[in-house]
Amino acid sequence: MVVQFFHTCLVTEVNPEADLAAARVLERLRCQVEVSRAQSCCSQPAYNGGFHRDAAAAARHTVEILDATEGAP
Repeated sequence: MVVQFFHTCLVTEVNPEADLAAARVLERLRCQVEVSRAQSCCSQPAYNGGFHRDAAAAARHTVEILDATEGAP
């Protein structure tokens, strides 16, 4: 199984070891872990800041990137 791993800026900045641990768990479960270079903001900071249109655009981009995983339904 191929999975896209979406790392968030919060986890990456606060506890990057958590990202690595999650990827290792997926690999132990025999998943092929991919991280798209096209990943960008999840849109939560923009949404929380009241920039709802910008947040929606970022969220759409994220969904498109994650949906592009080989073998995605």
